[in-house]
Amino acid sequence: SSYKQIADDVNNFVKLKLDHFSIEGIEAKTIHDPIWGSTGYSEWEMQLIDSPLIQRLRNISQVGLAVLTYPAARHSRFEHTLGVAAATKRLVDRINTNCEKFKIEADIKNKLVLAAIMHDAGHCFYSHLSESIYGNLKDFSELKNDIKKIYGVKPKAHEILSLVIVNSDAFKKFFSERVNYPNKSNINRLCEDVGKIIIGVNIMDGETIESYQTSIINGSFDVDKLDYIKRDSYTAGLALDFDIERLFTKIKVHTLSVDGQVEHRLVIQANGVTAIEELTFCQIILFSYIYYHQKVLITEDMIKDYVQALLKLD
Repeated sequence: SSYKQIADDVNNFVKLKLDHFSIEGIEAKTIHDPIWGSTGYSEWEMQLIDSPLIQRLRNISQVGLAVLTYPAARHSRFEHTLGVAAATKRLVDRINTNCEKFKIEADIKNKLVLAAIMHDAGHCFYSHLSESIYGNLKDFSELKNDIKKIYGVKPKAHEILSLVIVNSDAFKKFFSERVNYPNKSNINRLCEDVGKIIIGVNIMDGETIESYQTSIINGSFDVDKLDYIKRDSYTAGLALDFDIERLFTKIKVHTLSVDGQVEHRLVIQANGVTAIEELTFCQIILFSYIYYHQKVLITEDMIKDYVQALLKLD
């Protein structure tokens, strides 16, 4: 099947990246960032962040070829990944402060941070530009259909690759044998959950729908958006801003009953809706000014034409 073929290729790629990587001497670190300030990353987080699997993201442009139009937007998927992990830590802590009866336990927080670190591991050259090419190739189109049948969702191509990376034998071997993750009692279940979170599938705990876990990483107002909207506009020099503190103050996990099932859902309080409106407005402007800028679209089409020509040569 297309899944097995791509999974085998991905496993070989992950093996190549991680087989000779040593975690010796890697310690917890504080990293400074213009968007989130100073954030502490634990030993196990740094062991993943310092691995070639995540370090390769330093060479992948966050905004694709928009850098040719906005010369200062030279940031990579690596900075964005650190930012998403930083935002995850802050958001989980704020939810725990905001909720009187609901608490996100340390195990779940670690799982969400792991998903944040791995969420863009599947990105290729120029980010979304390359996935618009390989995502439409025959094998990958079949894989997308397989994913839709299995999980009932239609994730982006890079999210599918991230899912396959996290669930590869090579990654699980590296993670279980070398990364000092706090609780490795069920690596298969952990990696399965992380993959689901990345592609936007709700996590089940027995009969309870833990949809908040997926919503934090891949949802309507997730940490991915919180980071890229701030970061991309900041580096491009666009004066876009939304009240992130108000958003964090008003965000909660609400317990409700859906068709007889208990669901823990990520919600925003009614008096915090203005923060979501600001976020949505900034996202619309960002797409209009950067991603859909006519010069950006033209340069991306040129690269697509080059790649299509190369594929025909093969």
